[in-house]
Amino acid sequence: MQSACYITFRITTTRKKNNNKKNVPWCTDNLTIMRKRVNAYRRLFQRTKHDEKLKEDRKKNYGEAKRTYQTEIKKEKLNSWKEYWNVTASTNPRSQVYKLAAEKIRSKSTITTLTKQDGSETRNTKERMEVLLDCLFEEDNTEENQYQKQIRKTVEQPIKALDDIEFSREEIKQAIECLNDKKHRELTELRQEFT
Repeated sequence: MQSACYITFRITTTRKKNNNKKNVPWCTDNLTIMRKRVNAYRRLFQRTKHDEKLKEDRKKNYGEAKRTYQTEIKKEKLNSWKEYWNVTASTNPRSQVYKLAAEKIRSKSTITTLTKQDGSETRNTKERMEVLLDCLFEEDNTEENQYQKQIRKTVEQPIKALDDIEFSREEIKQAIECLNDKKHRELTELRQEFT
């Protein structure tokens, strides 16, 4: 029944307006009006075919409007940059402007999909993390080789040197006195124990 309805009824969908254009911070309403005026002058100039004098006048008007528009764009860009600089420099001198000038801004790269060993692609973050973990970290081998056994044996033996002397109570007390109270919670208890 649904398939019959889909075939017979006309289904309308609303299209979303594709607005991929980026807004620039220096563009103003005045510049938008000027751009439209320049485009109108250009169309008038291009559409004039037979009257050479009229074509020259329209070409002159178009060139004048275009030059004015370009100078206004330069002014607005400069003003926008000055405003941005004043706002960010007053809050933090080593802010975005400094990073931009020193070329220290890096774009963040995001992992979208990964190809698994069987050739299929990952669909979500959990699958991506599992694929990364499988590729980067091998399974732990519980059996130790001879070199690993030697290291374990060496580490487990206590180090005894001929000139090893136990710390005296006075040395421990001096070390505790040098510690900062704010960084260690149990410091007062230690001080009471060694006094």
